[in-house]
Amino acid sequence: MKVETMTTDCRAWANSGRKRPIMAIKLTKEQKGVLADYLAEVYRVTSNGTRDLGDVCRGLQGMIEGKFPSGVNPCIESVKQQLNAWKALGVAISDEQWENILQQADAFDPVTDSDEPLVTGGFGYSNPKAVVNKLFGAFTPPDGYTKYNYIEDAELRYASGMKPSGALRLVHFDPNAYAGLSPEAALKAARTDKVRLASIEVLEHLVLTPKSGLTWDGKLYYYPNLSGLQRKYGTDWSYVPFVLRWDDSDRKFRLYSFGADVADDGWSSPVVREC
Repeated sequence: MKVETMTTDCRAWANSGRKRPIMAIKLTKEQKGVLADYLAEVYRVTSNGTRDLGDVCRGLQGMIEGKFPSGVNPCIESVKQQLNAWKALGVAISDEQWENILQQADAFDPVTDSDEPLVTGGFGYSNPKAVVNKLFGAFTPPDGYTKYNYIEDAELRYASGMKPSGALRLVHFDPNAYAGLSPEAALKAARTDKVRLASIEVLEHLVLTPKSGLTWDGKLYYYPNLSGLQRKYGTDWSYVPFVLRWDDSDRKFRLYSFGADVADDGWSSPVVREC
């Protein structure tokens, strides 16, 4: 029996149209690999805060007891949570916007293994300094952590060709793009690849899924540069903002900036693609 390749949102196998066998049978090596991919994806979306731990545990317990859900699109559930988070922040969302975004979520097809749906644009884009400060101000750190904005008074601008635009909408957000490259190198690569480097979307992702910041380890889940932004440092715009989590005695999320030509294996320059 042919086994389909696992996709990020776990729909290929679940929606293949196969009927469940009357009797359970031992899995082949290939089928065990499919199951391992499912479990890894459940762990990923629960660890990064896209899924609630209680909901996941209840769902898994139901499956252990033989109660299988059907017709649930995980992209739609994630996007609903993000839309509700925007509403809780005071963002007005029309019925038409809500419906259009959910329709896009239903058709969402990941471009890369780390690609995620992100509802962007809640606070607009026109003034990057004001939007960055407002988003980081709206970020509620996970339990046990605080936050500090070290660039609150810094002058910020969008890198050439990287300015976001459009109303509240759904986009592809790839947090692991250009890992290990300096923001400067990532900017050159993005122009070659004809993609847009994330700027305020990095903070939107953190605001809408605050537990995602707990998964950053510099290996599987990279610390994010806001490489679509530039900070004025001295007489030029040679710095780029980034977010860092400290786990020592001062457990804190920090919004910093550093030289755009600095590369680090543990950092990425997330990418945004339009749906």
